[in-house]
Amino acid sequence: MSGAVKKVGLVSSFIATAKPNLQTFVKYAKVELTPPKLSDLPEVKNEISKMIQTARTGRWKNITVKQMLNTLKKF
Repeated sequence: MSGAVKKVGLVSSFIATAKPNLQTFVKYAKVELTPPKLSDLPEVKNEISKMIQTARTGRWKNITVKQMLNTLKKF
């Protein structure tokens, strides 16, 4: 019986600890994980065409990691 009580206490302490982290995750997920809007599609098209042009010309060798991550973040 005391083993079951310990498990219940462990589960409740885990829930109490995880709840603030879960709330923070949900707050950011609502903003970051939304699908692109129709107004974002022209910008995405332009970025893709820029990436293709960069790949064709070899300019990709001169792009910094930060620039590439910013481009990929838009997708």
